[in-house]
Amino acid sequence: MKEQEKQILWTKNFILLVLVNLIMFVSFQLYPPSLPPYLKSLGVPESLLGWYTASTTAAAVAVRPFIGILLDSWGRKYIFLTGLAFVLLTVALMAFFPYAVPLLFLRFFQGLGWGVITTSAATVATDNIPKKRMGEGIGYFSLSIGLSLAFGPALALSMSMEALLYFSIVLMAAASILALFLKYEPAEKTEGTKPKFAVEKTALVPTALICITNICFGAMVTFMVIYSKSKGIENISSYYVIYAVVLMVSRPLIGKLVDRNWHVCVMAVGIVCMILSLLSLAFASGLMMFNMGAAFYGIGQGAVLTTTQTLSVINAPKNKIGTANATYAMGFDVGLSVGAVLSGVMVAHIGYSAMFLLLTAAPLLSGTVFWYAHKRNVFLLQK
Repeated sequence: MKEQEKQILWTKNFILLVLVNLIMFVSFQLYPPSLPPYLKSLGVPESLLGWYTASTTAAAVAVRPFIGILLDSWGRKYIFLTGLAFVLLTVALMAFFPYAVPLLFLRFFQGLGWGVITTSAATVATDNIPKKRMGEGIGYFSLSIGLSLAFGPALALSMSMEALLYFSIVLMAAASILALFLKYEPAEKTEGTKPKFAVEKTALVPTALICITNICFGAMVTFMVIYSKSKGIENISSYYVIYAVVLMVSRPLIGKLVDRNWHVCVMAVGIVCMILSLLSLAFASGLMMFNMGAAFYGIGQGAVLTTTQTLSVINAPKNKIGTANATYAMGFDVGLSVGAVLSGVMVAHIGYSAMFLLLTAAPLLSGTVFWYAHKRNVFLLQK
């Protein structure tokens, strides 16, 4: 009976955490589709738009190693709640200073808080997921992110920038209040020692894999709305909805397959689907091709994220789960940041279609690294 209780996934705490994560991410996902066109209307050149994404992710990368250590040594509760309060402050300030230069700095500070709360939420989730159901649990937890990718951009494209900023404040305040009712595990006691390293070595290879593939995601986040408008599509909200729906439907199944040691097949399917998505976007001439790319990328991103995130934490020591999550999140952010900046430079020189075509090199490289690591028995799922 005790063993069966330990395998329960949908506890009240886990459900509340999924809700908090959903609200956090909806608030955050309001910006990627709306901020670049808004900044462009303020006169910011396309080659610099990526820096607004990069400033956020670079800040998150800078703070994550320290947050991982603090989560493991100080505990989850106050780190998470402090981070939420800080992000709420930055969102409020954005509503009062909606101009190009202030927004660049505020997005940087928002990135600091975002690094804190996303690492904290992932760590609390890992605490609440039974180890034998880790892939499945991460898949369900990530459904909140998938839902945010449907609701956030769709809402953002239907409201003015001013309304968006105030709505973001309301959402982040709601997430902060709900997080007060979560139950948090205390920090793991160690024999008088504290973690010595800012990264967890068992998570390094999965971190490298998500870093490489997320270069594509950085380009999509930054330029999808502008690119679609250049093709005569004024409302690209269907792209985000299809991407999110496919991601949500596929991730629980993908998680179960990973738990059954099918991670090699899952990763292979993910890589192929990412490449097909980029090719669809590169040769897109209308909304149908964009939507096809969204479906392929939903499957691909779902497969790669679930596989790599599970592999990043499954073999980490209990007292380094926070550090492992922080390590993985750093890779996610670095890839996103590099993709945002690199795509801006590529667009300025070769255009959108050629950019998406060249970006197929990223999943190809990630797949090659994964296969090489698999052959060397780097990935050993605990059972």
